[in-house]
Amino acid sequence: MKSRKEVAEKASQLIEEFSQAYSPRDPRMDAAIKKVQDQLAARQVAPQTIIGKFMHARYQVILVQKLHVSQEEADILKQMEKLARTRTLLPFKRYDPW
Repeated sequence: MKSRKEVAEKASQLIEEFSQAYSPRDPRMDAAIKKVQDQLAARQVAPQTIIGKFMHARYQVILVQKLHVSQEEADILKQMEKLARTRTLLPFKRYDPW
């Protein structure tokens, strides 16, 4: 298990790498990346949820437009998938009744 801060930093790093690596430039995908970066910066939703939704949208674009994915992009997507499935430490604090 990792802390929330570690997961958020890793998610930001992967999104940054992905924004530089994806090959067919598309304004819709650029907007989606910007939206994900804003959501990660706001820290209102868990990073795993944000990355999971982004991955779902990216796979839909790949399948609908029948795009070929470069090896670098595929590696980043695999890392994102692992990150989307990680668990963080429980947010509960120790209970002290006194």
